[in-house]
Amino acid sequence: MPQVVMVTGASSGIGKSIAEVLSTAGYIVYGSSRKAHNGDSALGFKMVSLDVTDENSIRSAVDYIIETHGKLDVLVNNAGLGILGPGESVSDLEVREIFNTNFFGLINVCRAVVPIMRKQNSGHIINISSIAAEMGLPFRGIYSASKAAVDRYSEALNMELKPFGVHVSIIQPGDFNTGINDNRKVASFIPDVYKVAYEDARDIIVQEVSHSPSPGPIGKAVLELIREKNPSIRKRVAPLLTRLSPQIKFLLPWNVFSRLIANRYSKGKK
Repeated sequence: MPQVVMVTGASSGIGKSIAEVLSTAGYIVYGSSRKAHNGDSALGFKMVSLDVTDENSIRSAVDYIIETHGKLDVLVNNAGLGILGPGESVSDLEVREIFNTNFFGLINVCRAVVPIMRKQNSGHIINISSIAAEMGLPFRGIYSASKAAVDRYSEALNMELKPFGVHVSIIQPGDFNTGINDNRKVASFIPDVYKVAYEDARDIIVQEVSHSPSPGPIGKAVLELIREKNPSIRKRVAPLLTRLSPQIKFLLPWNVFSRLIANRYSKGKK
């Protein structure tokens, strides 16, 4: 029987691309979104209704898959939100919304799936993070922090579950054209003192995403991880310089590296 896969946040963007690649490769794929109906296949793969911030919703989705197939082999945690804004002015409510989806939501899904995989003595959890997890980026500090939390949690979970035959991996994408420019949240208050720098960074980020490739390579990276006998803990999917940026950060003095990053997101210094 083909492996059964669940991909959260699969109605569009990265999640949809992953689900399409895996479905084409012969896996039984269940994407998820809050507005989906269990068993719907309008996107070319099956869907389940799932809200990562609602544990009852998660349990119902996982139960539906287990009742249908008796197993769950791969979980891809992809559901996430982006936000732009100065660290000083992002509200507590806005911070919690990002972390509730990007981090606590991911943990919620893992809590529901890990006991099943542990009992099977097999399984693979792939958490979609970001290269932004490796460094703070101006006006994206909250997003970077949420993804850094995903990475540290994933590393620990990998060590905890290995004795039970369950693998945990991290995918760190760079910029891809996924529609995030339309869905990204913005802090409700931007102090005037940050306005010029913030608008410069925002415009550059929007332009970079708009000119980035489609997210197909991320689906291919997930497929490669699933097929690996001893899966890697981390794969970076991005142009070479972006993939190397964590190593560059490690090698350079912080004041030099931070100046390079700040200049990248400043129109006035280009």
